[in-house]
Amino acid sequence: MGAEATLEAQMREFGLEEQDGKTKGYGGFRWDSPEQLAAVKAHRKLAWDWATSMGLSVFKQGLNLTKVSMPVAFFEDRSFLERMAENWAYLDLLKAAAREKDPVERMRCVVAFAIAGLVRQCSHGKPFNPLLGETLQAELDGVQLFAEQISHHPPISSWQMFDKDGLFRFQGHGEWRAKTYANSVEGVQKGVNRVTFKVDGSSIEWELPGMTLYGIIMGDRYMKYQGTMTFRDQQNGLQADIEIDPPREGGLLGAASRWWSGARLAPKQAPLRPAAASGGRPLTG
Repeated sequence: MGAEATLEAQMREFGLEEQDGKTKGYGGFRWDSPEQLAAVKAHRKLAWDWATSMGLSVFKQGLNLTKVSMPVAFFEDRSFLERMAENWAYLDLLKAAAREKDPVERMRCVVAFAIAGLVRQCSHGKPFNPLLGETLQAELDGVQLFAEQISHHPPISSWQMFDKDGLFRFQGHGEWRAKTYANSVEGVQKGVNRVTFKVDGSSIEWELPGMTLYGIIMGDRYMKYQGTMTFRDQQNGLQADIEIDPPREGGLLGAASRWWSGARLAPKQAPLRPAAASGGRPLTG
């Protein structure tokens, strides 16, 4: 029996069969270049050694990765504050939104900004947990960023961003949650994102979707986002629902047409939850 078959049998013994996500949709960010595959191979040996040292049975219900020690080789050379800032790499879209007088076009720009940033989080490395009170300050094209770790357990980060002309203010907080089932990792950053525009004083709020990294120990290594992102502009009565990685429907063509689907922008009188905001690589060195 080959090494991978032996590994699969051991995982099945503990109820940890591979989860490949085939019933959840198509797509995803895949590690499939020669360089990426070499990195995955090295990462898998570390993952297997760590998982067996923990005892595979602890993964049956999902192991909370925010409360467990892990080998330093799993980590990136930066903290979560720096990693989080990569979500906001496409600030030109927020600047475009701030110049828009049409609230519908402004909403479109904000949706594009939020979705475009998702790919910046596609990594199988884990950032270091920030120290309580750790801060990050950076600037990109006249936009200033101030971020701080405001809670250790649970881990919560808060941020504010201002452009030099005062056309918008972007703020929010995020509580990172992650758990692993040995061959997959599920994660989500819970918390409100809010951008407020000077042009009419309106705000747009949204939360990020969940993600799953598959193939930690065996099988294809890929990451997928899933869920519905809801964007709300209460002042202008607008809501946009973006469904990410919806279930397969109607064969290949049906699935492809629904890979990324969005509800039409329409007036929506839904109450907003309050935003509790206290305020990779760094945006600038």
